[in-house]
Amino acid sequence: MDNSVTTLLKRHRLHYFELGHSRYLYLLSNLLPVAATALIFFLPYYFVSALHFSLLQAGFLMSCYGIGIFMAILLTPYLSLQYAPRKIIFFALLTNCIALSPLLYAKTSLLLSFSLALLGFAGYLFKNNHPHLLLQQAEDESNTQTKILQQSYIASNIGLGLAMLILAIFAINNFMALFITAIGLNALPLFFLPRDVNTPKPIRLNVHPTPTLFSLLLLFLGGLLLSQFTATYGIYLCLQYPHVGLTSMATFMLTNVFIVSWLQRPMQAVFNRGSKVVYAGCGALLIGLGGYIISLAHIFSLVILSAMIVSLGELFFISSLQGLCRKFFQGTLAVSLIVGASLGTYLYQFFGANALWQSYAYIGILCFILVLTRIVIKNLLPLL
Repeated sequence: MDNSVTTLLKRHRLHYFELGHSRYLYLLSNLLPVAATALIFFLPYYFVSALHFSLLQAGFLMSCYGIGIFMAILLTPYLSLQYAPRKIIFFALLTNCIALSPLLYAKTSLLLSFSLALLGFAGYLFKNNHPHLLLQQAEDESNTQTKILQQSYIASNIGLGLAMLILAIFAINNFMALFITAIGLNALPLFFLPRDVNTPKPIRLNVHPTPTLFSLLLLFLGGLLLSQFTATYGIYLCLQYPHVGLTSMATFMLTNVFIVSWLQRPMQAVFNRGSKVVYAGCGALLIGLGGYIISLAHIFSLVILSAMIVSLGELFFISSLQGLCRKFFQGTLAVSLIVGASLGTYLYQFFGANALWQSYAYIGILCFILVLTRIVIKNLLPLL
């Protein structure tokens, strides 16, 4: 028994280190900007505590971040046809540095909204094109390309973990140091980005069917839940647990990163069996349950429990719907983030935190009921 467990853990560990050392530098060029971008999780708290904005103003600013993502989604097909991945990535990193600079001195909503929109725009351009730059370096075998995509995903999650560690280090509310660190993390990869190959190699990705309206509705509703991570959750943790401040938020996100990173590959075998819609419904229910636990949490250990449940639900939800809605996944999620950020801060402002997290639970339950209803109808139709 011990030997079998040890072998399983060894194989799982090797999955994270099986690519050649030459590609680690490429993955580092993904990890650092992701860490810089992840620092936006604390921005709503910065707007409320340091700039004394209202919750509605903070929610509007985070909606601008989603608007930037949506604009990038519209322009990405055109840019990908006109420019090589390295040029787009280089432009995205420079834009991130420029967009972060106003945060060092900006005090007005107008300038900050422009900065957040630019961050969303550049962040999506980078996220969408960096895997293509890595895939150009790979052999033609689809197995190797799949490994590179998985490693890129893992590097992104490590970047999120690094961001949370940075956030914990600067939890003394030294916001300027955080902004300068974010600019530096975006600037470093400019010096060692991998070059484009002379003849781009074909990128063989699985073709997914056109998503149904039901799966898009499920994604939109789930996105309303996930939008609270960037809109209201940081504010809630820092106000509810002032004795730990930003460290509480970093602890939550580190738990999220650990669960998603280490369970993503083992759970892939589960997602390949059965109905992805059912898994997505279960994921939304878990996210809602985690939100309900937050509304009951009076001790920080319950926050950690909710983080584990939300992270597991996010793993089920995102991994399932990425396969079902690949063509419209990012666009639908971006619109959901825009709506969710404004709606969440409105509920928080006028009805309180408990009302927000309880509505969070209701949406998760609604998603699960919709999935069950769809299954029942689908099974009954042949009998009618």
